[in-house]
Amino acid sequence: MLRDAGFADVRSEEVSSQFEMSSADDYLGLIADTAGPVALVLRGLPEPDRAAVRADVEDALGRFAVADGYALPAVALCAVAS
Repeated sequence: MLRDAGFADVRSEEVSSQFEMSSADDYLGLIADTAGPVALVLRGLPEPDRAAVRADVEDALGRFAVADGYALPAVALCAVAS
């Protein structure tokens, strides 16, 4: 895309990172803020179903547990062009 836009010198690099969350609720809040369709589905669920989703998320996050919450690995693809 960058070359098609007229850039000649193009490079990309993966940059490792991590998201730190203090709780499963924080994680669900991030997802709701950044993934609109997920937020709509979660808001439409009855409370018992939302609680079940939260419990499933907390269980899935368990392998990323650290002393004060969770540290989720992430990778960003960064591009530079001139």
